[in-house]
Amino acid sequence: MRQKRNTAIISLLLGAAALLGSCASLEGFVDAQGLRGSATAMLAAVDHYEGGRLGGPAELEGRLASFAPFARAEAATGGATGVADPEASATAEPVATTAARPPAAWLLPDEKDLHQERIAFPSVSPLRAGGPDEAIFYLYWRGSLAGKRTILWVPGYGVSDFAFRFIRNFFETELDHNYAILFYTIPGHLERMRKGEKAGEALLSADPAVNLETVSVVLGELERGMSFLRARGVGDFSAWGGSMGAAFLLLLAERERFDHMVLMIPVLDWRSILGNEAMGPVRARLRAAGYPDELVDRAYEAVSPAARPWKVGSTRVLIQYARWDALTPESLTLDFARGHGIVARGYDESHSTILLDRRMLEDYRLFLDGLD
Repeated sequence: MRQKRNTAIISLLLGAAALLGSCASLEGFVDAQGLRGSATAMLAAVDHYEGGRLGGPAELEGRLASFAPFARAEAATGGATGVADPEASATAEPVATTAARPPAAWLLPDEKDLHQERIAFPSVSPLRAGGPDEAIFYLYWRGSLAGKRTILWVPGYGVSDFAFRFIRNFFETELDHNYAILFYTIPGHLERMRKGEKAGEALLSADPAVNLETVSVVLGELERGMSFLRARGVGDFSAWGGSMGAAFLLLLAERERFDHMVLMIPVLDWRSILGNEAMGPVRARLRAAGYPDELVDRAYEAVSPAARPWKVGSTRVLIQYARWDALTPESLTLDFARGHGIVARGYDESHSTILLDRRMLEDYRLFLDGLD
């Protein structure tokens, strides 16, 4: 059945290619479809979680007047109430009496010296009216955790169990280079989805004020997860981020010093996404509710890496971007890279298909080789 389904998908893409006339057009078509799906989910979130009512321009103005992306990160105290591998380092905080590992779909093949943990602590869900949520991380490492260099892994919108088929190749490359991996589950995805929800539905809203709060929550969770591992004696942190996850990491890099960063198809300016034709229904609903375009742009500028005062410092950074990316234009990526002295490597893919490019994984491996 699965083989028939995959064949049908391939046939559909080939048919679209014939109609659109070029690979670039096909890639753009796939991205546009994804954006339309995101717009639908953002609008549905207002109806499902917010009673059909946007907060309004006055509320957004008030939120912007006092918005501090790292407010939650600065307020976070204590360690994560996680669960430990029974063979974990002796420095681990004794917060659980039973072992737990990532879900079966996110387990790597067992090896003699491979450890796999699930770490969790209480958080909140801005889209679910600030209701209770759980921040979840998956931790992988070989040998001893003490002093181990660690890569904070932040995926993008839509990450799924299926995506692990590709992500695991990155994990294995990182483990081969003697890194530990701290994988972050973004809100509204994987184990953070609730019954009846689809991936991403509980992450973003058409309401910009809610999205600002989500950014603050995510940054707080990331810092708390890193603090928990530091208490267990890990070494330097590096980072890998994809799409929206890369945007979160670029914000986090204003406070955290990463030894190196690899950013795949990073979202550099939220305004470029909201300005896309596929997101027109979201803009239309905001205008109908009285939001000036200038106010909406100002809200997303506050969390857009391209508009923030980020300095790369001595951090080693590689951007791997898709030349046909409909979310972040190639020109914006190259301007950002040049402005910060960052190496940017492009691939003939779209935002939606870049993980299929095997050259990207090989280039990543070579990048890690050069750091050793």
